[in-house]
Amino acid sequence: MFGRSRAAVGVSRRGFLGGCAVGVLAAGVGTVAGCGPAGSVPGSGSGSGDDADAGPPRRGGALRVGMVGGGQVETLNVNHYTSDISIVRQRQLFDSLVGFNPDMTAPVPALAEELTPDPEFRVWTVRLRQGVTFHNGKDLTADDVLYTIRGWADPGNDAFSQIGKFVDLPRLRKRDSHTVELPFTIPFAEPHGALASPPCMVYQDGEKDFTKPAGTGPFKLTAFTPGQSSTMVRNENYWAQGKPYVDELRILSFSDATAAFNALQGGQTDLMPAVPFLQARAIKQRSARLKLMVTKQPASTIFTMAVDRPPFDDVRVRQAMRLIVDRQALVDTVFFGFGEIGNDLPGPGLPHYDTSVPQRTRDIERAKALLKEAGKENLTVTLHTNTASPGFVESAQLLAEQAKAAGVTILVKQENPSAYHDPSQLYRKMPFFQEMNAPISSLASICMLDLTRDGPANGTHWYNPGTDAMLYEAIGSTGARAQELWNQIQRQQHAEGGYIMWGQPDFLDAMAKNVHGLSPDKFANAGNWAFKDAWLAT
Repeated sequence: MFGRSRAAVGVSRRGFLGGCAVGVLAAGVGTVAGCGPAGSVPGSGSGSGDDADAGPPRRGGALRVGMVGGGQVETLNVNHYTSDISIVRQRQLFDSLVGFNPDMTAPVPALAEELTPDPEFRVWTVRLRQGVTFHNGKDLTADDVLYTIRGWADPGNDAFSQIGKFVDLPRLRKRDSHTVELPFTIPFAEPHGALASPPCMVYQDGEKDFTKPAGTGPFKLTAFTPGQSSTMVRNENYWAQGKPYVDELRILSFSDATAAFNALQGGQTDLMPAVPFLQARAIKQRSARLKLMVTKQPASTIFTMAVDRPPFDDVRVRQAMRLIVDRQALVDTVFFGFGEIGNDLPGPGLPHYDTSVPQRTRDIERAKALLKEAGKENLTVTLHTNTASPGFVESAQLLAEQAKAAGVTILVKQENPSAYHDPSQLYRKMPFFQEMNAPISSLASICMLDLTRDGPANGTHWYNPGTDAMLYEAIGSTGARAQELWNQIQRQQHAEGGYIMWGQPDFLDAMAKNVHGLSPDKFANAGNWAFKDAWLAT
């Protein structure tokens, strides 16, 4: 079944559905069979705002992408989240079994042409695309997929919390060279969100090192220095016919967003995903050399409170902090209007999102009363931030000003971006910090990452067996029962959780005017990192 899906990869509806058969079960999930490589390419939409007048795609050239780097934790190992730039590089070298259309409402084939469940959603049959080869010339077979899935079942793998812990390994088997039976220990009605997420990309049987990986992706690695740069060349045997267009892809790491933008503005790079909001406004108003792609998306910018660390171990303090926030002021001031206010829940617009939860608004008097009840009047806390993500420092400073009205002093501390995102140093060890829960492919995927004990992105340290039980039942349910369970989970988090999801910023991608082929995709910046679709005009 190709049903729904924290990481979705997009394909244009026109490109995939033209000439394909689509079956949908009454429960709202179904089987979609692939119809060939050209129509099944993640991120294969067209246009970055002016492509209608750009003519047909042109081959050749080198695309230079500049991003805020992750320092020495940058890696090509798809089994681990370390930094955004690592995921971007991995996306060019590897492929997932499935992806999603650009608005994230339906899954689409990638390496798997078809996924079909048994009646109880406990066993999924995965039929692989024929004719796919790795960069070293080896054919993709069921053995590679089996090896990859066994890796997910390792508790140290970042896919473990989303899908690996549910795989019934003794019953995992290949039916033939291109068919895999993927069994689960519980019913799993919509696994597509997990299967499309970054740590679930498929790699070759026996791969352990990942320093010189041979994936099936659109580009092949020629050089990589963590914290500096990577160089890749076109995979001439890529399964999506005709892609990629550019001969070479260089992804450059910068120390901060200002340095990355200066390189774009000065012509040292061609594209900067996640451009800062102020610079985006300037490009939108007038720019002779650059253009801007704006994408509405479901991921949130977050102030995260660790529920097991004082003072946030008192739910009244967490509730008070949420009531202090003037969300619209943050969106207007920090995002410069490029975004929407949030309601402390993940994934607005995705299937199962509870639209009936009342929008939380600022209430200083109630916040003061809660803090008094908790014995935390005149509270002082430290908010950790970093310069790697657009708007983090600015939103932290504005929240500190807003909090003064409730008698709360927030000390803003800027951390080194590399240490900030490194779990061995600061990540998940800070009691009050900022993050963004992108990419999101499904409510199930983001909740497994952010709310379970083994979730690698659980910054709130929320450990609740009752929540786990609801989650496990929810992912195995369909229809009204599924929505009822997801509503319970969301309402519990809205009332007691540690995430202040104050806004959904637009994806903002700045590029030179000769860069074409990228189109908006709700999963991630730059058309879901679809550099295989990009081409350069003369």
